[in-house]
Amino acid sequence: VIEGRRGGGVEVEDVIIAEEGKTLEVNIIIERESKGRTCLSLPREEMVEDIKGEEVKDLSGKTDWAVFDGRHLESALVYARRVKEQGGKVVVEAELRSRSHSIKIEMEHLMGLADYVVMGEDFLTEFYDGKTPKDRCERWKNTIGGPKKWLIVTRGDKGSYLYYTTLLESPAFYIDPDSIVDSTGAGDCFLGCLVAFLAKGVGVSEALQAANWAGMMQ
Repeated sequence: VIEGRRGGGVEVEDVIIAEEGKTLEVNIIIERESKGRTCLSLPREEMVEDIKGEEVKDLSGKTDWAVFDGRHLESALVYARRVKEQGGKVVVEAELRSRSHSIKIEMEHLMGLADYVVMGEDFLTEFYDGKTPKDRCERWKNTIGGPKKWLIVTRGDKGSYLYYTTLLESPAFYIDPDSIVDSTGAGDCFLGCLVAFLAKGVGVSEALQAANWAGMMQ
C-alpha cells in the first residue's frame, strides 16, 4: 500500500505502520442497473486495533495541516494538540463510530481544537437543537466553545453551507442522475479537495465551491 502511494507521488515519510500490523483492504463491487453494492474486506478479527494515546510518538517535523475523523479519538486528541502547538491548522470531520455519550464528548473536545469542522446535516440536526440551520449552528458553536472556527455542513445533492458568524449557502453542481454509478467516496473527495484548496491559501468559500464540484464528480 505504501509503495503504491509513493508511486502516485504521495509523501509517505510520516506514515505510521505497526511492525505486525495488517492493512484493511476493501473492494467495492457496484452493479450498475440495480445500484447494488457489495463490499469485500478482511475479517473483523484481522483488523488492527485502535492506537492508544500513550502510543502516539512525537511528530517528526512541523505539520501545517492535519485532518481527523471519528476514528482513534484518543490518539487524534493527542496529535491535534501537538499540531496546534506547532502552529498548524486542524480539520475535523465530525462523525461518530458509536453513539455512546463518552465518544460524543471526545469528539466535541476534538472539534474544540479545530480550525475547520466538516459534518453532515444529519449529524448537526441529531445533536444540536434548533428551528433553523443557523439556530443549530449557533447551538453547536456555544456547545463547542473555544476560538471561532469555520463550520462546513454537507447536504448531499443539495450542496453545503458554511457558518462562521453568518450562514452562507453553497449550491451543488448539477449532474445527470443517469450518469451516477454510486456515491462511494463522494465525502472523501469533498473533504480532500476542501483541505487541498485551503492549504494552497484559497478562501474558504471558494474552496467550498471546489469541494462541492469534486464531491459530485468523483
